[in-house]
Amino acid sequence: MMKLRLRLWLFVLWLNVKTSLQQNDPTCEFGIIHSNLFVAGLPPQNQPITAGHKLRFLCSDEYKLKGSKEIECLQTGQWNSPFPTCSDPTCEVGVMDPRLFVSGLPLLNQPIQPGHKLRFQCNKESELRGSREIECLRTGQLDQLYTQKNSSST
Repeated sequence: MMKLRLRLWLFVLWLNVKTSLQQNDPTCEFGIIHSNLFVAGLPPQNQPITAGHKLRFLCSDEYKLKGSKEIECLQTGQWNSPFPTCSDPTCEVGVMDPRLFVSGLPLLNQPIQPGHKLRFQCNKESELRGSREIECLRTGQLDQLYTQKNSSST
């Protein structure tokens, strides 16, 4: 009987220590999320988010994820990255050949919105290959690629 009491007492002591330690562990707070942002990896309701826990993010089809696809709760009780957001997709135009003239570009640092069209023309020494006009699609992609070649090489 004495052994049983001792075991029971040790078990209760162990549960109290474990609960006490868990309460002192830093936890991460769930941030504010965009209405079109889907989150995977949330713990069950009323369970804390502890160090090492990861959340994964995805936006609905018509939006583009801005930020990390995955974040992790650190030992400090902070996330390793800010919560991402969802934004309207925009198109990006990379570095272009200096012989290519483009009309329809937005002002500096302004995104190219879906539906916006760009028109291309080459200088006199070059010939345009591809479409003279492209459109930014809702997917954030341009509808056609453009290329040019130097007419002296043909």
